[in-house]
Amino acid sequence: MRVVLSRKTTIYFVTMFLPSISLVMLSWVGFWIDKRAVPARSGLSITTVLAQITLITATGNSFPGIADMKMADLYLIINFFYVFASLIEFALVSYQSPARKKWKKRATAVTTPHKPEPPNKKATKKESFVHSHLLPF
Repeated sequence: MRVVLSRKTTIYFVTMFLPSISLVMLSWVGFWIDKRAVPARSGLSITTVLAQITLITATGNSFPGIADMKMADLYLIINFFYVFASLIEFALVSYQSPARKKWKKRATAVTTPHKPEPPNKKATKKESFVHSHLLPF
């Protein structure tokens, strides 16, 4: 007597492998977006991380429940780390950007002690905006 077991692999490819590969490749698109386009890069990074989490949850619910980790779980977790690494790269690039350093320099310049102007000097439009909106006195 011979028992032959077979499994259709197409369903696994369509529901797990193709979406996870697509999400990893989509997260890598953020490397080619300009680093000054913060809303685009942050939206892309957060969306791919959340979509990967949803994919992990959905495939975990579709497989039979066992106590051990399946190879599919390991594969999806590794893909999640790739997607999460692109989010970390975005955070590091944003943290080290020259615009942040310029903003930090301006913020320290605003918090320096203010010397009162002589009464006969008329303030320019830019100086009056800084004095009226940013300084507490």
